[in-house]
Amino acid sequence: MDEAKAVINEKGLLQIIEIQMFESNWDPYDDSDDDFVFDNIQSGANFAMSMRSVLEPMVASHFGAAIVGELFSRFATNAAKHLLKEKTKYAVLAVCLKKKEQM
Repeated sequence: MDEAKAVINEKGLLQIIEIQMFESNWDPYDDSDDDFVFDNIQSGANFAMSMRSVLEPMVASHFGAAIVGELFSRFATNAAKHLLKEKTKYAVLAVCLKKKEQM
């Protein structure tokens, strides 16, 4: 969070109204606070699907659309294997900004 604040404040154009950080499960459909994954195969597929929705255009433009299906299928398999070992979360940073008035 300190790094994000430093980058925002560096230019001096924006004022931070509020900033919060929270964790989110890899699986966007898993809102439990448990320390284990109930269905690692489905959670791996859900995680891969959410990442695909963001990354597919970039992957397709760089490497071609033909590889996208296989890539995210493998990604889902690897994510499922990881989720057998531990339930993983990632940090989400929510920032409310206001443009500073220029004098």
